[in-house]
Amino acid sequence: MADMGHGSGGGEMDHSKMDHAAMGHAAPAGPDLSGLVHVPPVDAPAGAKVLGYADLKRLDRAYALNPPDHTIDIRLTGNMEKFIWSFDYRKYSEQPVINFTEGETVRLVFKNETMMNHPLHLHGLWMDLDNGAGEARPRKHVVIVPPGRTVSVTVQMAAVGRWPFHCHLLFHMTTGMFREFVVHPKGGGLPAASPAPTAGGGHAHH
Repeated sequence: MADMGHGSGGGEMDHSKMDHAAMGHAAPAGPDLSGLVHVPPVDAPAGAKVLGYADLKRLDRAYALNPPDHTIDIRLTGNMEKFIWSFDYRKYSEQPVINFTEGETVRLVFKNETMMNHPLHLHGLWMDLDNGAGEARPRKHVVIVPPGRTVSVTVQMAAVGRWPFHCHLLFHMTTGMFREFVVHPKGGGLPAASPAPTAGGGHAHH
Protein backbone atom coordinates (compact mmCIF):
# COMPACT_ATOMS: atom_id res chain seq x y z
CA MET A 1 0.00 0.00 0.00
CA ALA A 2 2.82 2.40 0.88
CA ASP A 3 4.57 1.61 -2.41
CA MET A 4 1.42 2.64 -4.25
CA GLY A 5 1.18 5.94 -2.35
CA HIS A 6 -1.87 4.97 -0.28
CA GLY A 7 -0.29 4.65 3.16
CA SER A 8 -0.35 1.44 5.17
CA GLY A 9 -3.98 1.33 6.33
CA GLY A 10 -5.84 -1.95 6.39
CA GLY A 11 -8.83 -3.02 4.39
CA GLU A 12 -9.31 -4.22 0.86
CA MET A 13 -9.09 -2.02 -2.22
CA ASP A 14 -11.26 -1.97 -5.32
CA HIS A 15 -8.47 -1.94 -7.91
CA SER A 16 -10.90 -1.37 -10.75
CA LYS A 17 -11.68 2.08 -9.34
CA MET A 18 -8.12 3.24 -8.62
CA ASP A 19 -7.29 6.66 -10.02
CA HIS A 20 -4.04 5.82 -11.79
CA ALA A 21 -3.82 9.31 -13.28
CA ALA A 22 -3.35 10.71 -9.76
CA MET A 23 -0.67 8.23 -8.73
CA GLY A 24 2.38 9.97 -10.13
CA HIS A 25 2.69 7.93 -13.32
CA ALA A 26 3.23 10.89 -15.62
CA ALA A 27 6.49 10.56 -17.55
CA PRO A 28 9.10 12.71 -15.79
CA ALA A 29 11.35 15.18 -17.57
CA GLY A 30 14.37 13.11 -16.46
CA PRO A 31 14.77 9.55 -15.22
CA ASP A 32 12.44 8.67 -12.34
CA LEU A 33 15.04 7.48 -9.85
CA SER A 34 12.38 6.77 -7.20
CA GLY A 35 11.72 3.47 -8.96
CA LEU A 36 15.39 2.47 -8.68
CA VAL A 37 15.88 2.86 -4.91
CA HIS A 38 16.14 -0.34 -2.87
CA VAL A 39 15.72 -0.25 0.90
CA PRO A 40 17.31 -2.68 3.40
CA PRO A 41 15.12 -5.40 4.95
CA VAL A 42 13.45 -4.54 8.23
CA ASP A 43 15.89 -6.70 10.25
CA ALA A 44 19.02 -5.17 8.67
CA PRO A 45 21.62 -3.50 10.95
CA ALA A 46 21.31 0.25 11.40
CA GLY A 47 22.91 2.15 8.52
CA ALA A 48 22.84 -0.85 6.18
CA LYS A 49 22.70 -0.09 2.46
CA VAL A 50 21.31 -2.21 -0.34
CA LEU A 51 22.73 -1.60 -3.79
CA GLY A 52 20.06 -0.62 -6.29
CA TYR A 53 19.84 0.22 -9.97
CA ALA A 54 20.87 3.82 -9.29
CA ASP A 55 24.29 2.50 -8.22
CA LEU A 56 25.00 0.66 -11.50
CA LYS A 57 27.51 2.02 -14.01
CA ARG A 58 28.82 0.43 -17.17
CA LEU A 59 32.49 -0.42 -17.54
CA ASP A 60 32.40 -1.02 -21.30
CA ARG A 61 32.45 2.36 -23.05
CA ALA A 62 33.05 0.90 -26.52
CA TYR A 63 29.41 1.21 -27.62
CA ALA A 64 27.52 4.48 -28.13
CA LEU A 65 24.39 5.45 -26.22
CA ASN A 66 22.28 7.13 -28.88
CA PRO A 67 19.59 9.67 -27.94
CA PRO A 68 16.05 8.34 -28.48
CA ASP A 69 14.23 9.09 -31.72
CA HIS A 70 10.86 8.79 -29.95
CA THR A 71 9.21 7.52 -26.75
CA ILE A 72 6.68 4.76 -26.13
CA ASP A 73 4.81 4.44 -22.83
CA ILE A 74 4.05 0.87 -21.73
CA ARG A 75 1.68 0.49 -18.78
CA LEU A 76 2.07 -2.61 -16.62
CA THR A 77 -1.49 -3.53 -15.75
CA GLY A 78 -3.41 -6.28 -14.03
CA ASN A 79 -5.96 -7.35 -11.48
CA MET A 80 -4.73 -8.83 -8.20
CA GLU A 81 -8.03 -10.51 -7.30
CA LYS A 82 -8.48 -12.23 -10.66
CA PHE A 83 -4.70 -12.62 -11.07
CA ILE A 84 -4.58 -11.56 -14.69
CA TRP A 85 -1.78 -9.45 -16.12
CA SER A 86 -1.26 -7.41 -19.27
CA PHE A 87 0.43 -4.48 -20.96
CA ASP A 88 -1.85 -1.47 -21.45
CA TYR A 89 -4.83 -3.59 -20.31
CA ARG A 90 -4.44 -5.81 -23.37
CA LYS A 91 -3.34 -9.43 -23.29
CA TYR A 92 -1.05 -10.89 -25.94
CA SER A 93 -3.84 -12.26 -28.15
CA GLU A 94 -5.40 -8.78 -28.30
CA GLN A 95 -2.21 -6.88 -29.17
CA PRO A 96 0.63 -9.27 -29.96
CA VAL A 97 3.11 -7.01 -31.77
CA ILE A 98 4.92 -3.69 -31.31
CA ASN A 99 6.67 -2.63 -34.51
CA PHE A 100 10.04 -0.90 -34.85
CA THR A 101 12.49 -0.06 -37.63
CA GLU A 102 16.08 -1.23 -37.80
CA GLY A 103 18.51 1.44 -36.63
CA GLU A 104 16.11 3.58 -34.58
CA THR A 105 16.56 4.21 -30.87
CA VAL A 106 13.41 4.15 -28.73
CA ARG A 107 12.83 5.21 -25.13
CA LEU A 108 10.46 2.83 -23.37
CA VAL A 109 8.74 4.22 -20.26
CA PHE A 110 7.42 1.41 -18.05
CA LYS A 111 4.61 2.57 -15.72
CA ASN A 112 3.76 -0.08 -13.16
CA GLU A 113 0.12 0.38 -12.14
CA THR A 114 0.04 -2.86 -10.14
CA MET A 115 1.03 -3.80 -6.60
CA MET A 116 3.68 -6.33 -7.64
CA ASN A 117 7.22 -6.16 -8.99
CA HIS A 118 7.57 -6.97 -12.68
CA PRO A 119 10.99 -8.06 -14.01
CA LEU A 120 10.74 -7.21 -17.71
CA HIS A 121 12.85 -9.32 -20.06
CA LEU A 122 13.70 -8.35 -23.64
CA HIS A 123 15.26 -10.98 -25.90
CA GLY A 124 17.74 -10.17 -28.66
CA LEU A 125 18.17 -6.48 -27.82
CA TRP A 126 19.69 -4.48 -24.96
CA MET A 127 17.91 -2.08 -22.63
CA ASP A 128 20.03 0.90 -21.51
CA LEU A 129 18.67 1.79 -18.08
CA ASP A 130 17.94 5.48 -17.39
CA ASN A 131 19.35 5.55 -13.87
CA GLY A 132 20.86 9.03 -13.71
CA ALA A 133 24.39 7.86 -14.58
CA GLY A 134 24.49 9.71 -17.93
CA GLU A 135 26.98 8.12 -20.31
CA ALA A 136 27.78 5.51 -17.67
CA ARG A 137 24.25 4.10 -17.46
CA PRO A 138 24.15 0.30 -17.57
CA ARG A 139 22.90 -2.10 -20.21
CA LYS A 140 20.52 -4.90 -19.20
CA HIS A 141 18.34 -7.70 -20.56
CA VAL A 142 16.03 -7.69 -17.51
CA VAL A 143 14.76 -4.58 -15.69
CA ILE A 144 12.67 -4.82 -12.51
CA VAL A 145 9.87 -2.24 -12.23
CA PRO A 146 8.66 -1.90 -8.60
CA PRO A 147 4.96 -1.49 -7.75
CA GLY A 148 3.55 1.95 -8.43
CA ARG A 149 6.80 3.18 -9.98
CA THR A 150 8.03 4.34 -13.37
CA VAL A 151 11.30 3.13 -14.91
CA SER A 152 12.58 4.05 -18.37
CA VAL A 153 15.12 2.50 -20.73
CA THR A 154 16.41 3.21 -24.22
CA VAL A 155 16.68 0.44 -26.80
CA GLN A 156 18.72 0.57 -29.98
CA MET A 157 16.88 -1.51 -32.57
CA ALA A 158 20.10 -3.01 -33.85
CA ALA A 159 18.98 -6.58 -34.59
CA VAL A 160 16.33 -7.38 -37.18
CA GLY A 161 13.88 -10.03 -36.06
CA ARG A 162 10.99 -10.97 -33.81
CA TRP A 163 12.00 -10.58 -30.19
CA PRO A 164 9.95 -11.73 -27.17
CA PHE A 165 9.29 -9.09 -24.50
CA HIS A 166 7.59 -10.25 -21.33
CA CYS A 167 7.40 -10.26 -17.56
CA HIS A 168 9.89 -12.82 -16.27
CA LEU A 169 7.39 -14.02 -13.66
CA LEU A 170 6.11 -16.71 -15.97
CA PHE A 171 2.67 -16.88 -14.37
CA HIS A 172 2.32 -13.19 -15.33
CA MET A 173 3.59 -13.85 -18.85
CA THR A 174 1.19 -16.74 -19.47
CA THR A 175 -1.86 -14.66 -18.54
CA GLY A 176 -1.02 -11.96 -21.08
CA MET A 177 2.01 -9.86 -20.03
CA PHE A 178 3.83 -10.66 -23.27
CA ARG A 179 4.53 -8.85 -26.54
CA GLU A 180 6.61 -9.46 -29.64
CA PHE A 181 9.01 -6.66 -30.57
CA VAL A 182 9.27 -6.82 -34.38
CA VAL A 183 12.29 -4.98 -35.76
CA HIS A 184 11.73 -4.49 -39.49
CA PRO A 185 14.76 -4.17 -41.77
CA LYS A 186 15.13 -0.99 -43.76
CA GLY A 187 13.84 -1.65 -47.28
CA GLY A 188 13.21 -5.33 -46.69
CA GLY A 189 10.77 -7.79 -45.23
CA LEU A 190 10.83 -10.09 -42.23
CA PRO A 191 10.51 -13.87 -42.37
CA ALA A 192 7.01 -15.23 -42.05
CA ALA A 193 5.51 -14.82 -38.61
CA SER A 194 4.49 -17.66 -36.38
CA PRO A 195 0.73 -18.44 -36.47
CA ALA A 196 -1.34 -15.56 -35.10
CA PRO A 197 -2.96 -16.13 -31.69
CA THR A 198 -6.60 -17.12 -31.76
CA ALA A 199 -9.02 -14.65 -30.21
CA GLY A 200 -11.06 -15.66 -27.20
CA GLY A 201 -10.46 -18.59 -24.93
CA GLY A 202 -9.99 -16.64 -21.70
CA HIS A 203 -7.30 -14.29 -20.48
CA ALA A 204 -4.61 -16.96 -20.34
CA HIS A 205 -5.19 -17.97 -23.96
CA HIS A 206 -2.44 -16.93 -26.38
